[in-house]
Amino acid sequence: MEKSYYHILIDTWANDENVRKALQVREGSKEEFLRCNKTLAYTTANLNVVEYYRNLTNANLEALVYGSDLDMDIPQLGTKYWINSLNMSIHDKWRAWFVEGQVAGYTEIYKMKEDHYFTYVTVK
Repeated sequence: MEKSYYHILIDTWANDENVRKALQVREGSKEEFLRCNKTLAYTTANLNVVEYYRNLTNANLEALVYGSDLDMDIPQLGTKYWINSLNMSIHDKWRAWFVEGQVAGYTEIYKMKEDHYFTYVTVK
């Protein structure tokens, strides 16, 4: 299967030793970055999830939304924008979370109702 120039650039960038150091990829933990499979046969059922989550904020349910720092299809800024549009109060401010002493991503927790929370997490 022939790769486009765009895919070659992503592979080259993600496998560059300096990039891997900057992203804190432990040496030996991942031999080679492999781009996600974009050939899966699926259709998008819901292009906008804001109303879905707005309904959760009105119910007695808790929510967890997560995304990857490397997700090129759904950027964090867009996710933060629609979360902010829900006008929830911040319960736990944006902070790093750790696994084995290393930053594994970031999180922020919002208060929807008295004992119900909406958690946003990024994963490196």
